[in-house]
Amino acid sequence: MISKVYEVDPLFYPFCGGQMSLISFIEEPKVIDRIIGHLELTFEEERPLPPKVLHQELMMAAEERGEYF
Repeated sequence: MISKVYEVDPLFYPFCGGQMSLISFIEEPKVIDRIIGHLELTFEEERPLPPKVLHQELMMAAEERGEYF
């Protein structure tokens, strides 16, 4: 999906021109949470959306439900 959307090969290693390969998938939520915690990452936004973007999202949601301001 990444290669189709962004038109880049996510497994291409640009420093040496080699091709990476996947060796496994991590599917267990507890393991994923431990890795994310260890790396001190979060799924939360670091800063709030700009008011213009928030307003656009509210308008789009209202249009989908047939509501108008």
